[in-house]
Amino acid sequence: MMDNDIPSEAPSYFIYAPDPLCFLDREGNYRLLNPAWSQLTGYSEMELLHHPLGEHLHPEDRDSVWKGFEEVRDGAPASSVNARYITQDQTILFFTYRFLALGRPGTIFVVVQDLTLLKNAERELSESRERYKFLADCATEGIVLSENGVILEANVAMTRMSGFFPEEIIGQNVMTFVPAQDHEKVRAGILKDTDGFYEILGVRRNGTTFPMEIAGRFMTYQGRRVRVTLLRDISDKKKLVDLARREADLHLRDQANLFQALTENILEVVVVVNPDATIRYTGAGNPKLLGYGLKENTGRSSFDLVHPDDLEGLKQAFQELSKLPGASRTTEARVRHKDGSWRPMEITGHNLFNEPAVHGMVMNLRDVSKRRKAEERLLESERFHRAILENALDVVIVHDAQGAVQYLSPSAEWVLGYKPEKNIGRSIFDEIHPDDAGLIMETMKRMISGETSKMFLEIKARHKNGRWLDVELVTQNLLDDPAVNGFVVNLRDITDRKRAEERMLHVERLAAIGQVTGAIAHEMRNPLAVISALSREKVDTGDADGARLMAQTAKLTRLMDDILEFSRRPILKQDDLLVEVLLKAALESAGAQAGDGAAETSVRWEGNWSGLKVRGDKDRLEQVFHNLLLNAFQALGGKGTITISCRREGADVCLSIEDDGPGLGEKDLGRMFEPFYTTKKLGTGLGLAISRKIVEDHGGGLKAFQGDPRGMVFTAKLPLAPGS
Repeated sequence: MMDNDIPSEAPSYFIYAPDPLCFLDREGNYRLLNPAWSQLTGYSEMELLHHPLGEHLHPEDRDSVWKGFEEVRDGAPASSVNARYITQDQTILFFTYRFLALGRPGTIFVVVQDLTLLKNAERELSESRERYKFLADCATEGIVLSENGVILEANVAMTRMSGFFPEEIIGQNVMTFVPAQDHEKVRAGILKDTDGFYEILGVRRNGTTFPMEIAGRFMTYQGRRVRVTLLRDISDKKKLVDLARREADLHLRDQANLFQALTENILEVVVVVNPDATIRYTGAGNPKLLGYGLKENTGRSSFDLVHPDDLEGLKQAFQELSKLPGASRTTEARVRHKDGSWRPMEITGHNLFNEPAVHGMVMNLRDVSKRRKAEERLLESERFHRAILENALDVVIVHDAQGAVQYLSPSAEWVLGYKPEKNIGRSIFDEIHPDDAGLIMETMKRMISGETSKMFLEIKARHKNGRWLDVELVTQNLLDDPAVNGFVVNLRDITDRKRAEERMLHVERLAAIGQVTGAIAHEMRNPLAVISALSREKVDTGDADGARLMAQTAKLTRLMDDILEFSRRPILKQDDLLVEVLLKAALESAGAQAGDGAAETSVRWEGNWSGLKVRGDKDRLEQVFHNLLLNAFQALGGKGTITISCRREGADVCLSIEDDGPGLGEKDLGRMFEPFYTTKKLGTGLGLAISRKIVEDHGGGLKAFQGDPRGMVFTAKLPLAPGS
């Protein structure tokens, strides 16, 4: 039940009003609300009733709304305030509050208008304005973009035509610029939604009207249904027609002179054609457009000047327009210039066959070469930049001040494994290593504060497969750029580069160690030779310690030989070697060194070995395969199978030695090519390191893998000899 100071008739318009309405007491508390409040905000009537007006307003807008309320409470007849309202599901709506004094003490009536859709439309469409502004401003026709009758954008030609400034047009209803008598015609044109032009009056800024032709079409843009309208000021054309009507009693020659006087200063060619399409009259217009004299084409078929590829379409348009008295239609076709070149023309035909003073179809020809070129340049520019972006090695990310991704370039899929469209809205911190998240946040704070506008960082980012990548970031703050409104990040995967740098550092370190150890090993060989000779004498004299001393001396000698082998830079012989012969020689020598266990080991050959040759040093390469086969014999201990296989890969041959022994653990597998690392009791840890070095010196590579289901696989890739 309402209080006495609330009008008794309130329920009749409260219940059905689409906009939120309410009554407030002098303290600004809700006294009565209509159902639209609950429908729009999600709060029930009981959750709002007797609560203060500003309870659910955005904190920044409460003071201005309260001030508007106080003005009316203190005696003002009305006031309006814009504010943001936070709904039950935390959505922010944009409201206009209209406070009204009803003449009753203690009661204030409030009308609320929801501007959320308009605000969102303005924000989203502003992103595309800059992109299409150049193209729209090149057009000589007025172009207006509207949604639900509200103008979102207008080009320069529209402002020049109407006399209004751009800021006076944007946000207005389209009917503001059309006199009341033509409103119904515009509504009918919108409902019909065709490309055909029809004529109405337009309203200029000074209040005068002018005749214009308009055509509109609905289109979907960024998921919204908007209308694009083209407008032409036809004042000059109307003057021409009106004057022709007033001078209907003049001779055709006098009419032609009159038309010529009217068209001499316009940037179009005006042509009047008979029902059979022959040219009766050509206005002066701009002589550079087509180059013909005034009477040069009189009596000639207008279709003779049309490009063959455009002829059928123009003929059909002419025939259709001929059946519509008073109607107009615009199309484009290429028209032959007097110099023989083809010029793209916009042709607007006006069916005036029923006008006694004209009795013809008036055609306005306008050269659209510049507009076409501008459109083509814009499209080419867009294609060019899109191609660069889509094929760049770097990933481009745009995120807001909170880190939410607004854009992800296509290269993200093959660099990071993520599909761009599925990551919009996600936080960039989701895929950044926890150790680097603080650095990113601190960088964003520094850029927002203005301390710097661009930063270079190296962090770790997670690939979709879970692997951490080393990436290089270049971040730029473009929050103040309305076309971007975010941070632009260029991300580059530098994982391989980092690994290469680490490996190069490791190689340089090993080279330095090799030089030192090589020098030491060289100096130790002579003392070892003396010790070995003395040990031999002890053995010959029956000294029990002589044999042990000789064994240890031999071990040191082998180590010194391996160190010298690893540290030297050999001069390789270059001979063409049959791969099969090379492997069989290595198998024989490795089997002999392995002892009795080798005879019990099964050896299997696979692949097509016929005629395959490599170019290199026979002794060095045989040493490699000797080491690999000896390792296999020792791993099997006389029980198992060794598989020797080959396959051709382009200009290379891949040679694999596989055993079905116990294999190695992941830790040992990752370090097995490191110098001095060994799992054998008597090994020096240089055999595999020397083997890899020899293969790489031949321009190849050596890798090791776990066998399936067990054992080890060593694969050496070597370049084939020419002609092999």
